[in-house]
Amino acid sequence: MTGESRPPWAGPAARAVRSALQRAAAAPALAGLRPHVYELGSEGRGHHVLGLGVRLGSAHRRPGWSTHAFLELTDPDHPNLGLITVCDRSDVDGRPVADRRYPLLNTRLDERFVRRFITTARLALAELDPTGRSRSVAVIRNPGRTTFGDALAVPLWVALLLRHCAWRTQLALVIVDFGGFERTARTAVRLLGRHPLHLFPATSTPATTPMRLPATFPGRPPDGLLFSTATAAGLAAARRHLDRHRRAVEEPHAGR
Repeated sequence: MTGESRPPWAGPAARAVRSALQRAAAAPALAGLRPHVYELGSEGRGHHVLGLGVRLGSAHRRPGWSTHAFLELTDPDHPNLGLITVCDRSDVDGRPVADRRYPLLNTRLDERFVRRFITTARLALAELDPTGRSRSVAVIRNPGRTTFGDALAVPLWVALLLRHCAWRTQLALVIVDFGGFERTARTAVRLLGRHPLHLFPATSTPATTPMRLPATFPGRPPDGLLFSTATAAGLAAARRHLDRHRRAVEEPHAGR
Protein backbone atom coordinates (compact mmCIF):
# COMPACT_ATOMS: atom_id res chain seq x y z
CA MET A 1 0.00 0.00 0.00
CA THR A 2 1.20 3.46 -0.74
CA GLY A 3 -0.12 5.78 1.95
CA GLU A 4 -2.62 7.40 -0.41
CA SER A 5 -6.19 7.79 0.84
CA ARG A 6 -8.67 6.12 -1.48
CA PRO A 7 -12.35 5.26 -1.18
CA PRO A 8 -13.12 1.69 -0.14
CA TRP A 9 -14.22 -0.91 -2.63
CA ALA A 10 -17.99 -0.98 -3.05
CA GLY A 11 -20.74 -1.95 -5.48
CA PRO A 12 -20.21 -3.82 -8.76
CA ALA A 13 -16.44 -3.15 -8.79
CA ALA A 14 -15.99 -4.83 -5.43
CA ARG A 15 -18.15 -7.79 -6.46
CA ALA A 16 -16.15 -8.23 -9.65
CA VAL A 17 -12.86 -8.19 -7.74
CA ARG A 18 -14.08 -10.67 -5.15
CA SER A 19 -15.31 -13.02 -7.88
CA ALA A 20 -12.01 -12.79 -9.79
CA LEU A 21 -10.02 -13.53 -6.64
CA GLN A 22 -12.23 -16.48 -5.75
CA ARG A 23 -11.73 -17.95 -9.22
CA ALA A 24 -7.98 -17.43 -8.89
CA ALA A 25 -7.97 -19.17 -5.51
CA ALA A 26 -9.66 -22.17 -7.13
CA ALA A 27 -7.20 -22.31 -10.04
CA PRO A 28 -5.35 -25.64 -10.45
CA ALA A 29 -2.03 -23.77 -10.46
CA LEU A 30 -2.50 -22.86 -6.79
CA ALA A 31 -3.47 -26.34 -5.63
CA GLY A 32 -1.54 -27.25 -2.49
CA LEU A 33 -0.52 -23.65 -1.75
CA ARG A 34 -3.39 -22.97 0.68
CA PRO A 35 -4.91 -20.09 -1.35
CA HIS A 36 -7.22 -17.76 0.54
CA VAL A 37 -9.09 -14.60 -0.36
CA TYR A 38 -9.09 -11.89 2.29
CA GLU A 39 -10.31 -8.36 2.90
CA LEU A 40 -8.80 -5.71 5.15
CA GLY A 41 -10.22 -2.30 5.98
CA SER A 42 -8.47 0.55 7.75
CA GLU A 43 -10.60 2.87 9.82
CA GLY A 44 -10.07 6.58 9.33
CA ARG A 45 -7.61 6.32 6.44
CA GLY A 46 -9.80 5.05 3.61
CA HIS A 47 -7.59 2.04 2.88
CA HIS A 48 -9.44 -1.05 1.81
CA VAL A 49 -7.56 -4.08 0.55
CA LEU A 50 -8.99 -7.03 -1.34
CA GLY A 51 -6.39 -9.74 -1.61
CA LEU A 52 -5.29 -13.26 -2.39
CA GLY A 53 -2.65 -15.07 -0.34
CA VAL A 54 -0.80 -18.38 -0.65
CA ARG A 55 1.83 -20.29 1.29
CA LEU A 56 4.68 -21.06 -1.11
CA GLY A 57 6.32 -23.47 1.33
CA SER A 58 8.65 -23.76 4.30
CA ALA A 59 11.19 -20.94 4.46
CA HIS A 60 14.65 -21.92 3.25
CA ARG A 61 16.78 -23.14 6.19
CA ARG A 62 14.55 -21.27 8.64
CA PRO A 63 12.65 -23.76 10.81
CA GLY A 64 9.31 -22.53 12.09
CA TRP A 65 8.83 -20.03 9.26
CA SER A 66 7.05 -20.14 5.90
CA THR A 67 7.34 -18.08 2.73
CA HIS A 68 4.08 -16.50 1.56
CA ALA A 69 2.94 -14.51 -1.46
CA PHE A 70 0.12 -11.97 -1.63
CA LEU A 71 -1.80 -10.12 -4.31
CA GLU A 72 -3.28 -6.82 -3.08
CA LEU A 73 -5.83 -4.64 -4.87
CA THR A 74 -6.14 -1.21 -3.28
CA ASP A 75 -7.22 1.18 -6.05
CA PRO A 76 -10.87 1.12 -7.18
CA ASP A 77 -10.00 3.59 -9.95
CA HIS A 78 -7.63 0.97 -11.39
CA PRO A 79 -9.17 -2.44 -10.60
CA ASN A 80 -6.71 -4.13 -12.98
CA LEU A 81 -3.72 -2.92 -10.94
CA GLY A 82 -2.31 -5.31 -8.34
CA LEU A 83 0.64 -5.38 -5.98
CA ILE A 84 2.34 -8.75 -5.49
CA THR A 85 4.54 -9.28 -2.42
CA VAL A 86 6.59 -12.21 -1.15
CA CYS A 87 7.58 -12.42 2.53
CA ASP A 88 8.36 -14.80 5.40
CA ARG A 89 5.95 -15.30 8.30
CA SER A 90 6.25 -17.18 11.58
CA ASP A 91 4.33 -20.46 11.74
CA VAL A 92 3.61 -19.78 15.41
CA ASP A 93 1.92 -16.38 15.29
CA GLY A 94 2.10 -15.13 11.68
CA ARG A 95 4.58 -12.39 12.53
CA PRO A 96 6.39 -11.28 9.34
CA VAL A 97 10.14 -10.82 9.04
CA ALA A 98 10.87 -7.08 8.99
CA ASP A 99 14.25 -7.47 7.31
CA ARG A 100 15.02 -6.69 3.66
CA ARG A 101 17.38 -9.67 3.48
CA TYR A 102 14.43 -12.06 3.66
CA PRO A 103 12.89 -14.14 2.27
CA LEU A 104 15.74 -16.30 1.05
CA LEU A 105 14.36 -17.89 -2.10
CA ASN A 106 15.51 -21.25 -3.38
CA THR A 107 14.53 -22.70 -6.74
CA ARG A 108 11.51 -24.51 -5.27
CA LEU A 109 10.04 -21.36 -3.73
CA ASP A 110 10.87 -19.16 -6.71
CA GLU A 111 9.34 -21.62 -9.16
CA ARG A 112 6.08 -21.60 -7.21
CA PHE A 113 6.17 -17.82 -6.93
CA VAL A 114 6.93 -17.05 -10.58
CA ARG A 115 5.28 -19.86 -12.49
CA ARG A 116 2.25 -20.49 -10.32
CA PHE A 117 1.31 -17.49 -8.21
CA ILE A 118 2.34 -14.56 -10.41
CA THR A 119 0.82 -16.15 -13.50
CA THR A 120 -2.49 -16.77 -11.71
CA ALA A 121 -2.52 -13.25 -10.25
CA ARG A 122 -1.93 -11.68 -13.65
CA LEU A 123 -4.80 -13.55 -15.22
CA ALA A 124 -7.12 -12.51 -12.38
CA LEU A 125 -6.19 -8.86 -12.86
CA ALA A 126 -6.71 -9.09 -16.62
CA GLU A 127 -10.34 -10.06 -16.00
CA LEU A 128 -10.84 -6.71 -14.28
CA ASP A 129 -9.75 -4.42 -17.14
CA PRO A 130 -12.52 -1.77 -17.39
CA THR A 131 -11.95 -1.52 -21.16
CA GLY A 132 -12.70 -5.20 -21.68
CA ARG A 133 -9.33 -5.72 -23.42
CA SER A 134 -7.89 -7.99 -20.68
CA ARG A 135 -4.87 -5.83 -19.93
CA SER A 136 -3.39 -5.13 -16.52
CA VAL A 137 -0.24 -4.42 -14.54
CA ALA A 138 0.94 -6.55 -11.63
CA VAL A 139 3.61 -4.66 -9.68
CA ILE A 140 6.01 -7.18 -8.13
CA ARG A 141 7.49 -6.29 -4.74
CA ASN A 142 10.41 -8.66 -4.30
CA PRO A 143 12.67 -8.08 -1.27
CA GLY A 144 15.12 -10.64 0.03
CA ARG A 145 17.84 -12.71 -1.55
CA THR A 146 18.32 -15.92 -3.46
CA THR A 147 20.39 -19.02 -2.81
CA PHE A 148 23.36 -19.58 -5.08
CA GLY A 149 21.44 -22.15 -7.09
CA ASP A 150 18.44 -19.90 -7.46
CA ALA A 151 20.65 -16.94 -8.40
CA LEU A 152 21.76 -18.94 -11.42
CA ALA A 153 18.09 -19.41 -12.32
CA VAL A 154 17.16 -15.71 -12.03
CA PRO A 155 17.50 -15.12 -15.79
CA LEU A 156 15.04 -17.99 -16.30
CA TRP A 157 12.58 -16.49 -13.81
CA VAL A 158 12.83 -13.08 -15.48
CA ALA A 159 12.32 -14.74 -18.86
CA LEU A 160 9.21 -16.45 -17.53
CA LEU A 161 7.93 -13.17 -16.14
CA LEU A 162 8.21 -11.73 -19.61
CA ARG A 163 6.91 -14.79 -21.43
CA HIS A 164 3.92 -15.71 -19.25
CA CYS A 165 0.80 -14.37 -20.95
CA ALA A 166 3.18 -13.39 -23.79
CA TRP A 167 2.44 -9.74 -23.09
CA ARG A 168 -1.11 -10.61 -23.91
CA THR A 169 -2.20 -9.16 -20.58
CA GLN A 170 0.69 -7.19 -19.08
CA LEU A 171 1.17 -3.59 -20.18
CA ALA A 172 4.53 -3.35 -18.39
CA LEU A 173 6.85 -5.24 -16.07
CA VAL A 174 7.28 -3.31 -12.82
CA ILE A 175 9.52 -4.62 -10.02
CA VAL A 176 9.95 -2.68 -6.77
CA ASP A 177 11.68 -2.78 -3.38
CA PHE A 178 14.34 -5.27 -4.40
CA GLY A 179 17.99 -5.44 -3.49
CA GLY A 180 20.35 -6.77 -6.11
CA PHE A 181 19.25 -8.27 -9.43
CA GLU A 182 18.68 -5.13 -11.51
CA ARG A 183 21.58 -5.89 -13.89
CA THR A 184 20.32 -9.43 -14.49
CA ALA A 185 16.79 -8.18 -15.14
CA ARG A 186 17.94 -5.59 -17.66
CA THR A 187 20.11 -8.15 -19.46
CA ALA A 188 17.19 -10.58 -19.75
CA VAL A 189 14.94 -7.84 -21.13
CA ARG A 190 17.50 -6.92 -23.79
CA LEU A 191 17.71 -10.54 -24.86
CA LEU A 192 13.95 -11.01 -24.99
CA GLY A 193 12.90 -7.86 -26.80
CA ARG A 194 11.88 -4.33 -26.02
CA HIS A 195 9.06 -4.39 -23.53
CA PRO A 196 8.22 -1.66 -21.00
CA LEU A 197 10.28 -2.25 -17.87
CA HIS A 198 10.40 -0.23 -14.64
CA LEU A 199 12.80 -1.15 -11.84
CA PHE A 200 12.60 0.65 -8.50
CA PRO A 201 15.20 -0.63 -6.01
CA ALA A 202 14.46 -0.26 -2.30
CA THR A 203 15.19 3.23 -1.02
CA SER A 204 16.41 4.34 2.41
CA THR A 205 13.13 6.21 2.98
CA PRO A 206 10.36 4.12 4.55
CA ALA A 207 6.86 4.16 3.10
CA THR A 208 4.28 6.18 5.01
CA THR A 209 1.98 3.17 5.42
CA PRO A 210 2.89 -0.46 6.09
CA MET A 211 1.58 -3.39 4.13
CA ARG A 212 -1.14 -5.06 6.20
CA LEU A 213 -1.15 -8.85 6.25
CA PRO A 214 -4.24 -10.96 6.99
CA ALA A 215 -4.18 -12.65 10.39
CA THR A 216 -3.10 -16.26 10.33
CA PHE A 217 -5.03 -17.23 13.47
CA PRO A 218 -8.59 -16.35 14.56
CA GLY A 219 -8.76 -13.39 16.89
CA ARG A 220 -5.30 -12.10 16.06
CA PRO A 221 -5.10 -8.59 14.56
CA PRO A 222 -3.51 -8.10 11.12
CA ASP A 223 0.26 -7.72 11.06
CA GLY A 224 2.12 -4.91 9.33
CA LEU A 225 5.27 -4.96 7.21
CA LEU A 226 6.99 -1.73 6.19
CA PHE A 227 8.71 -1.34 2.82
CA SER A 228 10.14 1.78 1.14
CA THR A 229 8.99 4.58 -1.12
CA ALA A 230 10.00 2.44 -4.11
CA THR A 231 6.57 0.80 -3.95
CA ALA A 232 4.74 4.10 -4.42
CA ALA A 233 6.97 4.95 -7.38
CA GLY A 234 6.25 1.61 -9.01
CA LEU A 235 2.50 1.91 -8.52
CA ALA A 236 2.57 5.41 -10.02
CA ALA A 237 4.36 4.08 -13.11
CA ALA A 238 1.80 1.28 -13.40
CA ARG A 239 -1.10 3.74 -13.21
CA ARG A 240 0.40 5.78 -16.05
CA HIS A 241 0.45 2.69 -18.28
CA LEU A 242 -3.13 1.83 -17.35
CA ASP A 243 -4.34 5.39 -17.94
CA ARG A 244 -2.70 5.49 -21.39
CA HIS A 245 -4.25 2.15 -22.22
CA ARG A 246 -7.71 3.36 -21.21
CA ARG A 247 -7.37 6.58 -23.23
CA ALA A 248 -6.17 4.65 -26.27
CA VAL A 249 -9.26 2.43 -26.13
CA GLU A 250 -11.78 5.19 -25.36
CA GLU A 251 -10.57 8.06 -27.59
CA PRO A 252 -11.34 6.39 -30.96
CA HIS A 253 -14.96 6.14 -29.80
CA ALA A 254 -15.26 9.58 -28.22
CA GLY A 255 -16.76 11.23 -31.31
CA ARG A 256 -19.35 8.55 -32.00
